[in-house]
Amino acid sequence: MKKITLIIVAILVAANLWAVDPSWTRVWEKSATLSTLPAYIGTGNNVRGMGVGTFEGEKVVVIPTREGGTAVKLLKASDGTEWKNLNVTGISGGTFAISDAGVTTDGKILVCNMVNSTSSVFKVYRWDNSTDAPTVAISYTLPAAHRIGDHITVKGSITNGTAKVYAFSTALVNSKATLFRFDMVSDGNGGYVFDNTPTIITDQVAATGGYNSVDLMPDGKYIYKYNGSQMLKLNADGSIPSPAESSSSSVIATGGNSVRFIMNRPAVNEGDPDTAYVAYFRYGSGQERANIVKFPGGTLNSSGAAISVYLPSLGTNANANGAGRVAIDDVTTNSANVYVFSTNNGIGKYSITWPDTPSSLKVTNESLKISKTSSLLIVEGNVPASIELFNSLGEKVQSVINKNELNISNLRGIHIVRVNVNGKITTQKILL
Repeated sequence: MKKITLIIVAILVAANLWAVDPSWTRVWEKSATLSTLPAYIGTGNNVRGMGVGTFEGEKVVVIPTREGGTAVKLLKASDGTEWKNLNVTGISGGTFAISDAGVTTDGKILVCNMVNSTSSVFKVYRWDNSTDAPTVAISYTLPAAHRIGDHITVKGSITNGTAKVYAFSTALVNSKATLFRFDMVSDGNGGYVFDNTPTIITDQVAATGGYNSVDLMPDGKYIYKYNGSQMLKLNADGSIPSPAESSSSSVIATGGNSVRFIMNRPAVNEGDPDTAYVAYFRYGSGQERANIVKFPGGTLNSSGAAISVYLPSLGTNANANGAGRVAIDDVTTNSANVYVFSTNNGIGKYSITWPDTPSSLKVTNESLKISKTSSLLIVEGNVPASIELFNSLGEKVQSVINKNELNISNLRGIHIVRVNVNGKITTQKILL
């Protein structure tokens, strides 16, 4: 029987063992597809935003709706049932009186209006409880004909002064679009309030479309997308990277918005970059869903970028504005909940789960000298204390102690072999 001696080299290391797409499960869905579209959403383009967070001890989905009148609905995030209606006394003004929503980490609900003309007042309303009328947390008079409020991103806590509201304009002023950030300042009494004068992150974005959305990456850079564009990045200081970093049209459809970072998944190979997972809302015929994209190294133009999950379509009702939202919550090492809203089509919650990646199986850069026959894997040199073989899901499929031969009968595909020689553990990928 011929024995083939091989050194595990780059061709095996290049195999992307852990780029296993996550699985998804529908937790609940109220949609045109399932013939359960709620009346508070309707089909009149009167609901365009959504927020998710914990409020009054309950994980909730916040729905600002103008269907049949101004209302802010709270759904239980656990099952999608209607829980409470917020008091909307005093809400007025704006092209849309209410538009999008977010929840701070300390449980305050923020809902904005939408304005699009010079001297219009952009407002963000704040609820601390479900009974009292809202207060006006932000009031900003537009100095020019920006359009803001279609989409806001809420981060941080009001209690500790870290809360921020991001709003990206979807109308060009002097041929440029602007990203606004509203920060907190001291209220003089030991607390914090929003500063009504925003910080301009950038006013140099040369193109924009509807529903311009933005989120932050772990490296502090901004990722953004608007209808008609690819995903794009800004540096942490708001400057445009040179060269510009943009996703590929072969991966990301231009018909989408509401970009949301989910998590970084650790690499297996020592020295290899982690993979960033990002979700966005995809609108259009046969769509009205969220797609989850993986970017090796967090680089948008990576050759390894690909769609890893297509969540189900919420319906086929016309959504001429391409309005929709994605929210991410309950992120753990291997899972996250993704909430998806499509104007005129519905809303759903989906659990996303990745296979476990044991950190102890990270592949080292050292090579093992291995022989194999059709039925045996042989580690040459000193007799190892142990040889263990793992499949692409991280499951141990074979092992042996104090021998240099391991039975690999009927095993095929890429595996990881882990060898302990005199207390030194080395791991490598191998193709069987």
